[in-house]
Amino acid sequence: MNNNNNRFIAFDILKLFAIFLVIYGHCILHLQNHSYDIKENIMYRFVASFHMPLFMAISGYFGSKIFNLKFSDLFKKKWNRLIVPSISFGIIFSLSWCYIIEGGGQLH
Repeated sequence: MNNNNNRFIAFDILKLFAIFLVIYGHCILHLQNHSYDIKENIMYRFVASFHMPLFMAISGYFGSKIFNLKFSDLFKKKWNRLIVPSISFGIIFSLSWCYIIEGGGQLH
């Protein structure tokens, strides 16, 4: 355990592993060769059997301190960490898409 912030490094590593499995579980569905059913793949079935419950359990452990916040503080914190980056990325992506893909930029 790290004495600076009282966090267990093992839980951080486990959360990183769970995040990787969630990303892997989603990518394997979207990047599959469509000539066979991926759900018959033993690796997919193994990962799918526990990746989301593991991620949710670990996230719940790290998210337990939100119960100590007032609703307004929690709302501001989540707004700044989730909504602002999502809107910013959406605007940047949309402008980039219009400029590069739709003909605004010259990539020839």
